[in-house]
Amino acid sequence: MITIAISNIRNNEQEVKALWNEIYAHDEQASAFMSWEWMSSWKNHFSDNRELRFIYARDEDNRPVAALPIMTEPAALLGLPFAKRAQLLGADSLACSEHLGFLLKTGIDSTILHQLLSYAWQHCGNRNYFLFSEIDKGSREMEIVSEWSQAKTIKQEIKSHGGCWQTKLPDSWDDFLSTLSSNFRQQIRRSLRKIDNSSSFSVRQITDRNEVALAAEKLMDLNRKRMTGKGVNSCFNSKVMRDFFLEMSTEMVCAERAWMDALYMDEEIVAASLHLADKNMVAYYQGGFDEKFAKQKPMVVLFATAIQRAIKQKKRIYDFLGGNEAYKQRWGATLRPYATVSLLPSGAAQGSLIRLFELYHRVKTAKAYYFP
Repeated sequence: MITIAISNIRNNEQEVKALWNEIYAHDEQASAFMSWEWMSSWKNHFSDNRELRFIYARDEDNRPVAALPIMTEPAALLGLPFAKRAQLLGADSLACSEHLGFLLKTGIDSTILHQLLSYAWQHCGNRNYFLFSEIDKGSREMEIVSEWSQAKTIKQEIKSHGGCWQTKLPDSWDDFLSTLSSNFRQQIRRSLRKIDNSSSFSVRQITDRNEVALAAEKLMDLNRKRMTGKGVNSCFNSKVMRDFFLEMSTEMVCAERAWMDALYMDEEIVAASLHLADKNMVAYYQGGFDEKFAKQKPMVVLFATAIQRAIKQKKRIYDFLGGNEAYKQRWGATLRPYATVSLLPSGAAQGSLIRLFELYHRVKTAKAYYFP
């Protein structure tokens, strides 16, 4: 018999952490964005005054087997609340969490997630609405939410938007290079040879906690300087984002859920990148480099280093995440669209208020990004 329970994440952090890690460790589909290290860091810097809930299921042997982490907050216009807004934990912030969803132990019937959704819907009240954002089209999350809402005759709206740029990884580095254009393939090999043959430059993977923190600070500085030079806003202009990145990168690397790589000239970091790593996928999250060393193609070197390591570790996907930068296609990446699934209460007036609030919220979020 399956039992469903709910826990307040803020009040019961250690209990939730243990439950979370037990399920995550046995979920072959869960991304690094769904790890406790990511979510705990996100909670500490972006959750604001939202209610954070961990809805989970135990099997007949009392073992945790599935979970739905959510956050709720009042939806209000002109200071007057009219509904409760529920989202997947980790969504809707400068941190740009992606590949969000459920936690489900491999081998457990996915219909158990229907029970979690029903519990969450009841818990939030009759005037609630759910936003399942940053979920992959065609994913188990998309399928489960659609099936459940149809069965419950709950109004559903699906909007496609953006997506992540992914490339499938073969069994060898040479096989990967063979999928790229000959010119780019030669550029990658030439760039790696220059570093290998140099007495001044070297690439190092950083794993020591203190050194990771120093590298994270350097990465943010390099990113800000380069973006400012291009006249583009850097997310690291935000102090909240800088504090989050410092905590998250340190915790993720120390938990072996992320890779911090740096290109050194002698003992000085001139480029750095942070990749998130789960069981099947490696995702490039952030990076930066000193323009004075652009001839060394620092990001090409760091991308190649991460992809080589991913192939050695039998990862199947390399993910450049969101954004339509042209360089991603040079690496053979193709777009995998995202979707936001909205589950809405009945009533035209309520739906209009929700759409107006979501428009206001998007403007507010954009303002926080461009004018931190």
